[in-house]
Amino acid sequence: RADLVAAAGDLTAAPALSRLADQMRASNSGRVVLKNRPLINGSTINVDMLRKLPSGTVGHTYWAWLDLHGFPPDRPPVKFVSNATHAYVMLRHRQTHDFTHALAGMGVSVEGELAIKLLEAVQTGLPVAALSAVFGQIRLSPSSRVRLLNVWLPWAIECGRKSEPSLCVDWEGNWTTPMEELKANIGWVEPPHVENVTLPLGWQNRDFVEHESCLQDPNKIPEP
Repeated sequence: RADLVAAAGDLTAAPALSRLADQMRASNSGRVVLKNRPLINGSTINVDMLRKLPSGTVGHTYWAWLDLHGFPPDRPPVKFVSNATHAYVMLRHRQTHDFTHALAGMGVSVEGELAIKLLEAVQTGLPVAALSAVFGQIRLSPSSRVRLLNVWLPWAIECGRKSEPSLCVDWEGNWTTPMEELKANIGWVEPPHVENVTLPLGWQNRDFVEHESCLQDPNKIPEP
């Protein structure tokens, strides 16, 4: 259950949160985020506005990923971290998880989720990310376990060391920025393409998203 995973994340995060707060203070964009403490949820994010942005922008790509999977922008709150700054750092990490998925063009299969958890473990050092990657393997097929070690772990290490963590990125201030420009600015390393794990080429395009969304929900009519 998501609430239990969130609680475990809160309770095991203490050793990493002080370092992550310092990491945010050392980053130009991270400092802005930590100062303003923006929230990402259904009340603060105008999803319809993001839908109307040009394809290829950060905001439109984030909308496309959410809509494609039928997810709202909400994430579980932080309940068991007493330090206010550390609690916000943990919340920011949690609320930017889906941005990392969108950035990577990664689906929500178990293998895709574990690939993102590996990246987060490298970038943040949060125990919950590492534990998820380790114990989540029991749900993988033998071939997927091999790929997790031989494909996703090397990518996570390289991308994690070279790119800025998602919690430091000023996503809200870059809605209209081309995603490729943002990737260059944060040192992003593209993941390998693996069928049924990463999303197909062109997944961010409006026509693709609306077609796939209608397949998931026959009653949904594409908006103009």
